[in-house]
This record gives sequence, structure tokens and C-alpha cells, in this order.
Amino acid sequence: MQLTALSLALFFIFSRSLQFCPDATIPPKLAVAQSDNIVFVYKWGSSKSSDKASNNVWNGKKAICNKFAESSPVQVLVWPANRPHEVTYGLVDGSIKVGNIRTNKSKILFKVNSPVVSLAAHPKGEGVISGHIDGSIYRYIFLSTTKLAGAGCTKIVRHSCPPYALSWGRSVCAAGNDQCVVFYDPSRGTEEQSFSYSNPVEKDDDNQDSENIRPLCCEFAMAAFNPTGDSVIVGNYNSFYSYSYRKDSWEEGYQRVAHMGTVTSLAWEPNGSSIALGTAFGLVDTYNACYRRYTHRNILEVTYVSPSQVLIRRKDEERGASTAEPVVIQSPAGTDIAKLTIHCEPGTDKDRFAIGRTEDELLLCDMDTPGGKISTIHWNNGVTGGSGGNERFIFDSPQACIISHAGELSIVEVSGK
Repeated sequence: MQLTALSLALFFIFSRSLQFCPDATIPPKLAVAQSDNIVFVYKWGSSKSSDKASNNVWNGKKAICNKFAESSPVQVLVWPANRPHEVTYGLVDGSIKVGNIRTNKSKILFKVNSPVVSLAAHPKGEGVISGHIDGSIYRYIFLSTTKLAGAGCTKIVRHSCPPYALSWGRSVCAAGNDQCVVFYDPSRGTEEQSFSYSNPVEKDDDNQDSENIRPLCCEFAMAAFNPTGDSVIVGNYNSFYSYSYRKDSWEEGYQRVAHMGTVTSLAWEPNGSSIALGTAFGLVDTYNACYRRYTHRNILEVTYVSPSQVLIRRKDEERGASTAEPVVIQSPAGTDIAKLTIHCEPGTDKDRFAIGRTEDELLLCDMDTPGGKISTIHWNNGVTGGSGGNERFIFDSPQACIISHAGELSIVEVSGK
């Protein structure tokens, strides 16, 4: 009797990374990096359903609009802000490539002789950083970008281990399997601050339930900066670490969640008010993120999501909940908003205008306009000395604000520019 051996090969295709297009003005597009050496871009068309009142774009037909085939497995993928027609991804062979949605062609930005393990985009989409298995971190500034110096590819630092958790905000945050979180200067690559958890304090019999006692720190797998770039979340096993930039240094926070598993994905809400995380156990959780929250006259809910960004929501009078889209007041320079005041519409008691003060800026917002029009002007607010802080604001016209101070009148147009 002759026996013939048959071997069956099972091939599994994994989705390595998913990114939505950052441009909300066009129909939704989703880029999917797959383990079978290909990147697909899906788009949703308009719904042909007879129920037009729903206006739900996700009911439309899904179709593949772009396909980028590669000779090496795709490891990571990002879709930088302000670049809706370019998706950037990293390969196992060390290549960082960009796929053009318009031409359906890809090109190499740069290549390193080490597999890519992580990839992160600049908060404003002006470049990307890549982490490699040999610990090296490279920065690439897009050639069309003029705001950041050093266009092209630059090796900024070699991290102590493969930087599986990598993100780019005010600084570059890198972490991996050595239980250390390090912040680097994105221009020079110098170390700014580091946090080591390689020698943890273990629980003892008298403090089993103490929230201040941390368990063993495992490998860091994911990191994500908030939209303003001054807060970052780094995922670990059954926990995540938070770091906030205050007074020229990073302040540490810690949150443990029992039976959560390893945090493998993180995503911030565009306005920075909450963060969603996914774990290896299949858990998806969302957490509110804020520095400070208070209610103004039981009408407006004011939330500081970062030192430089404030959300203002008008509460529903019947249900007492904040249901409307928030107005976002943010310092363009990224400086702290030290004070926020609310002003009524002339002749009424309706809260309409908000004024934020930073060290050298005035942020004037008309909350009744769509999205909240904001005008920013340079102003000495007396935060670090000077004569600012005693101004009188006159809103007799909804299009402009008259500022009276020290015997002078200034007229500021509330234009949203």
C-alpha cells in the first residue's frame, strides 16, 4: 500500500493598521494595511435608500478606490492631517512609502536596513517619524512643508529598544519592551525627560487594595498624542500611562484597569475631549480627558481638554445634558489659556461671547456662529507682568468687539481668522 502525504497550507490575512481620511469635507475613506503585502483604500458613496431623511453616509455603498501592492508585508500605516490625498505606510523591508490617492501610485520616501515597527505623523501633517527594530527613529519632513526646518529624511536618535510605542506631538514619545518612556526633542533628537518602570514597587500584604501601588510594568505597545500635542497616552498591560506637559516638564499619570489586557490601539476624538482604546482581549473603552471642568450659570459647560484648548457646550435646558456640538477655543501658539470669561449679548442675558487670555494673546469667540468664529490678536494680558487684564469689552455689534483700555480703543473683527 502506498500512502501519499498531503500538506494543506492555511493562509490568514490580518489587518495591520486602519486609518480614516482626516478630511471630513469629502466622503469617508478608510485605508487598510494588510499582511498580504497590500494597502486598500475604501470609500463610501451616497446612499440610494429611499429614506433620505436619515442622511447617514454609512448606509451608502462601499467600494475599493485605491490599491497599493507591495513586495513586502505592510506593518504600519498613518494618514497625516492636511494631506487627504496621501497615505503613508511602513514595510518589513525598512521602506517608508507614500501612496497617492489621485494617481493610484506609490513612491519610496526613504529606506532603512531595519524593519519598520512603528510610524507616527506630525499633529499638523507636516511630516512623519518611523521606529525600527534596531531602535533607530527617523524623521521625514514633507518637501512641500515650509513651516518645519530640515525637509527630507533625518535620523534623530537611537532608542534603547525597538520603539513599538511611538507618537509625535510637542515632543517625540518612544517606549518599548524595556519599561521606559522617553521624550525626545523632534528637531535635535536630544533626550528631554524619561520615566523608568523597570524596578516597580510590588504590593504587600497590607496594601493589596491601594491604588497608589503599581503592579509589574510590561511592554509598552502603543502611544498617542492628543490633537494639541501636549498630552500623550501610552498603553501597557492592564493599564495605561498618561503624560501632560506643564511648566516646561512632563507630568505623569497612571490608570490601572483589571483584566483589560494589553492596550494595542489608541485614538483621540478630534477635539481632544475623549480617547478610545482597544486591547488584545477585544475590549474597546472610551475615557473622558480633561484638566478642568465647570458649569457657567448652569447654562454652559466649560471643559479644559488641554492647557491650550477649551471646549464650551450649551446645555439642554430640559434634560440638563450637553447635547450640542462644542465650540473649540484654542491658542494657535499652543500657550496656556490662563483665563476665560463669558459675555452676554447686549440687551439680553444670553451668553454669546467668550474671551480667552494667554500670556500674549486674546482669543475672541462668537459662540452663536457655526463652529464658533474666533479671532486671535497679540495682547499683553498681564499674565507675567504689564498693564493688561483691566480691559472693557463692548459687543454692540456682533461682527466686531471694541476693547477699551488705558484710554485707547481697539476694534477687533470677530471673523474666525
